[in-house]
Amino acid sequence: MQIKLVITIVAMFSLSRAWGSAAHYVIASIAESELLECHSKIYDKAMTILEYLKDLTKLGEFPFIQAATWADNIEELNWETFQAKHFQPETYKFENKKLIRERKKEDMNESLLTAINQALATLQKEDTSKAYSKLAKSIELRMLMHYVGDIHQPLHTMSRVNQFRSHGDSHGSDFLISNTDSKTLHNFWDNYFDDPKWKTFSISPTESTIELIDAEADSITTDFPRTVLNDDLSRTSFVEWIYHTQNFAINQVYFGIKANSKPSEEYITKNLPILRRQLALAGYRLTDLIVSALEDVDVLKGKPTKKVESVEIQTKSVSESLGISQTISMKIGSKDIQEDAANSSEVNKKESTTKRKKQRAKNKKQNQCSMKAVHIMPMDLEKIEFIDKTEDLPEGAEELLI
Repeated sequence: MQIKLVITIVAMFSLSRAWGSAAHYVIASIAESELLECHSKIYDKAMTILEYLKDLTKLGEFPFIQAATWADNIEELNWETFQAKHFQPETYKFENKKLIRERKKEDMNESLLTAINQALATLQKEDTSKAYSKLAKSIELRMLMHYVGDIHQPLHTMSRVNQFRSHGDSHGSDFLISNTDSKTLHNFWDNYFDDPKWKTFSISPTESTIELIDAEADSITTDFPRTVLNDDLSRTSFVEWIYHTQNFAINQVYFGIKANSKPSEEYITKNLPILRRQLALAGYRLTDLIVSALEDVDVLKGKPTKKVESVEIQTKSVSESLGISQTISMKIGSKDIQEDAANSSEVNKKESTTKRKKQRAKNKKQNQCSMKAVHIMPMDLEKIEFIDKTEDLPEGAEELLI
């Protein structure tokens, strides 16, 4: 008996490259540090799941960190699951000096909220030896790691409506700025306000850049430890996560800046703590989600059971980011995989984990394991109630109308 699995990978247009690679790497570094220090068995499970897809990904020396940008790097999969889910399709406007939030229920299938919920639900299902079960988990873990970052970037959760843009400004991508490397407000926030330091580790992590990523992660968590963010971390509803991130977009991101102008130093100084806070919160919540997803699930090792004679995976037009430049065919089966190869993989993984533990422990001043992970469960999407507040017009909001 033979099971054949065919995967076609093609190119897709993307509205934006999310937080920017550097931010996603920092968020993943925060979560990896906590998992290695406090939830090592969960970390091993996560690494095993990521390995399921290693032949179709460009896994280097730091696979956990790199996994956080896979959702951007693949650029497109022609599967409905991965279309337009980097954003929350909601807008806000001012009407009669009242702030009104708007959304269309039919758009919620293509939203960050739905994407995170689906990824968590998939990961919490019991693992099986079937190839498609492993494939689903390996993909959804990567998507979860990425979407958790996106949901904490204010401009991924809200678009602004005014008299010039009745359908919104495409999450700040239509809000042009000048005299900066970033050309839009959205990219300005994605790229950490064009901080030159962040550009040095925006490419795939290497031995030299991983220390910069880890150091930035540690700096952020020092400024914003879990204890400072307790109230936020106690919220387990993705609706609340989005609502509070949207408040930053409404009350902070669009204030003190004008279209077609250079962002002022005052604007950057005022918003930098918010940006760093959101990165810390994203890292902690990623830890909590991975623990919640995997703590009660048995994860099988990469070697298939004997029920699977072989699995054939074909790829077409695979992007360079996957590390495969031509159509290939791989056969993976119990007959093809030798015991020594499986053992070698386990040894390499243990060595890699030990190395990362040492790297992440370098700058740690105290053990953080006294703070337990917050348990998070998938939501019933049919029963979701959004937070719809018609709020008073914030002071100075008139400038947003022009």
